[in-house]
Amino acid sequence: MENRSFDIAHEAGIVACEDWNTGTGMAGYKWIAQHEHAILLYQHAFGDYTQRLTQDRSRFIPHLVAQGISVYGIDMPGCGRSPGKRGAADPFAAIRHHLTARSLLANAGVPVFLAGHSLGGLVTATSLVKDEANVAGAILVAPALKYEVNRPTRWLAQLGGSIVPDRKLPLRNGSVYNLTRDEREQQKLLNDPLLDAPGVTWITAKGVLYYSFRNWSRYGNITTPVLAIHGTHDTATAPMGSVQFIDSVSSTDKTLHLIDGGLHDLFDDIVSDETRDTMIDWINHRI
Repeated sequence: MENRSFDIAHEAGIVACEDWNTGTGMAGYKWIAQHEHAILLYQHAFGDYTQRLTQDRSRFIPHLVAQGISVYGIDMPGCGRSPGKRGAADPFAAIRHHLTARSLLANAGVPVFLAGHSLGGLVTATSLVKDEANVAGAILVAPALKYEVNRPTRWLAQLGGSIVPDRKLPLRNGSVYNLTRDEREQQKLLNDPLLDAPGVTWITAKGVLYYSFRNWSRYGNITTPVLAIHGTHDTATAPMGSVQFIDSVSSTDKTLHLIDGGLHDLFDDIVSDETRDTMIDWINHRI
């Protein structure tokens, strides 16, 4: 049924991408469902870009549109088609842009859900911490929530992010992780010219370490329905971060979905269909 829904959506041409001007100066996109009954504001991962989820292994955006869920998204600074130094994704700016995007959808007339992957998960969680208004639910996919670093390391990241924000950290192996067990998809990721080369910039590290430390005292204030999805073999972000997030929030509607053996890029891993269908089912049950 899901595959047929996608075929119908594709044949009908309703997965066409439109520009979305958020007034932030960043590249914005929207995919409008013909029979819209919900909206998903999606925030991509570090070095990724929004439009890629029309061609990922799960065909995430076309499937949502086929289910009557319109999708909106913004490319972070330095990512995709947004301006900025390549790879210098600024979490502080991304959070501001996310809140702006949410304000534009506040009077949409249908329930608005949030979703974010990896760094986009941290951006989404922080946006929720700052303001829960007009959100029907939030989904965090392999979110970058938890990093065990000491205070001097956080100070160093703050300094580096202020002095040399666009320079990459001298990390071992260039921060290359196994993202998917599907070799074909892995090659697609490696050969995609819009995906940034491995390596984390100081401004990204500054924002990630700042909010991943600061937010833990505030997650307990969240009462919005939340779903956290994480692969148990993820080496890029800590699955325990999702476990502790669900334990921390005060929402009476909270779900943790651990995918056995799943790697970091759950939209392109061999469990991509499970990831997509879990998200769609969760949204549909809360409309």
